[in-house]
Amino acid sequence: MMTLEEIQQFFRYSDDVDREKLREWLHPDLLLTAINVGLEKPLNLEEYLDFIERMKTYHADRGEVTKHIPTNVLIEGDFIAISGHVLHSYPDKADEYSTYFDFWKLRDGKIVEYSIAHDL
Repeated sequence: MMTLEEIQQFFRYSDDVDREKLREWLHPDLLLTAINVGLEKPLNLEEYLDFIERMKTYHADRGEVTKHIPTNVLIEGDFIAISGHVLHSYPDKADEYSTYFDFWKLRDGKIVEYSIAHDL
């Protein structure tokens, strides 16, 4: 069973787009769905890793740094629900926060289904 500390580490890897570390967390059969993040279809593992890399580049080009901060976690067996905030830091204006809700289903100890709702 995953711990809060492990979940926080996952988001650090995600924010850094550490593809190799993320592969340790994400099942090869990953299916990711998301609303309000600009995705038109579900993504598989490679598509998801490419997507977060593009997003990091997009934010970096604007001088923005983002950091996911999980604040509430509910773990029930192979299901994990996470709510939290994304800190958006800019070089020329005040920091901003947005909210996110993630729902994970695990298989073999890895995330196989990943649903994201951002900035509700």
